[in-house]
Amino acid sequence: MVNQAAQQASIHPSDNTSEVLGLRAEIARLRENTRELTALKAAVAASGNDTAIESTRKSWATRAAQFKQRLEQMPDKSIPEHKLLTDKDWLDAIEDPKQPIRPARSG
Repeated sequence: MVNQAAQQASIHPSDNTSEVLGLRAEIARLRENTRELTALKAAVAASGNDTAIESTRKSWATRAAQFKQRLEQMPDKSIPEHKLLTDKDWLDAIEDPKQPIRPARSG
């Protein structure tokens, strides 16, 4: 069987050469397709994550603003320390409303 293949290869060398060239071209095409697909996947993932992150950020900012507004409507519940709270403190408060709101310590 190996001898037959060797004989055919020696009889039709141009067929083998063209087949090898065709396979090389196919490999090059598949590699390029893989590069394009990888780039597209990265672009889709990046754009999808940015949208999700931005949507979450807006939602949390809205909730924090509503929380501050409700607190302003109840001045008897407010304390002077609320003026010391940062935006992060307010976001932490809406993340876990059961925890008391405390200003972040500097240093």
